[in-house]
Amino acid sequence: MKPRIPPGFITEYGKKALGGDRFDVILDDEFGLCVYEEKGRTAFANVGTPQLLTSQPIDRFIESWQRANVQVTTPSGRLLTSYDLYANARFENSSRARFLLLVMSIESLVEQTPRTVAEQLAVDAAISAVQASGLSADEVGALTSGIAMLKNNSIAHSTKLYLTRAHEAGVLSVPESSLQFAKAYNIRSKLVHRGITPAPSDLADRAAELERIAKELLLAIIEARWV
Repeated sequence: MKPRIPPGFITEYGKKALGGDRFDVILDDEFGLCVYEEKGRTAFANVGTPQLLTSQPIDRFIESWQRANVQVTTPSGRLLTSYDLYANARFENSSRARFLLLVMSIESLVEQTPRTVAEQLAVDAAISAVQASGLSADEVGALTSGIAMLKNNSIAHSTKLYLTRAHEAGVLSVPESSLQFAKAYNIRSKLVHRGITPAPSDLADRAAELERIAKELLLAIIEARWV
């Protein structure tokens, strides 16, 4: 994000210094068009476009830019999504919406982990049993697609493992972060799938815990202390 450059201006002292004793009145001419009442000798003052200046030799200046350019990183899609959700949660007035945005901000950083080989073999056996069950094609398709998703751990479980590792690495300050997220995720499931909203105080407490977790994760990723 480029910094905003304030428009230039000339002080009354500067106008007097520029005009000397040649003029009686010096008016600001910010837009190059001015309607005025002439009083004696009149002049107009404006400031051109600000330019980048450096007090060090140009070769040292170029070296500084090159070193800074090496440190520039391109954020991942997961980081951008998580940051957008986190940032929007801070401006959300609805306690339910803010809570859900914070849950998604954390889980969007996580990739579902695969289950063990033995577990995946058990899932394959279940799929084979369904395919040989004699059910209709639609029923078999619905069941097999659902069972196949079990080859990976759920996003809730994967996030708990992710948060546990983050605490072990010193990224998260609270040891109970994974447990706090698990409780929040249970509330999320009730809220989204069953329409059950907890007490406002409980929702606010959980949102505060989630905000801390999300902030610590995002800061660590941006500072290249965590992935």
